[in-house]
Amino acid sequence: MGPEAFLSVSERSEKMALSAVQKRFKKWAKLADLNPRYSIHSARHTYGTMLYRLTKDLRLVHKQLGHNSSQIIEVYADLLDEDVEKAVNLLYA
Repeated sequence: MGPEAFLSVSERSEKMALSAVQKRFKKWAKLADLNPRYSIHSARHTYGTMLYRLTKDLRLVHKQLGHNSSQIIEVYADLLDEDVEKAVNLLYA
């Protein structure tokens, strides 16, 4: 796999250390004027939630995020309960 396959390439090694990726992410987030609390971890949850919202496929989310336990993935389905409540409330508005 060539360097063009990676989002970020390290000048010192083939792969970037996690701390280096997190530092770059924070730098890019600041440049994009995002809330400083936004992190790679929150981006991962956003991705998982959006993927589930679009597909309703917990197995796909589980595979994409690489979690060991399917119980962790069920959080994404639970998160959407509030979306269901909002939708039902809109029906009665």
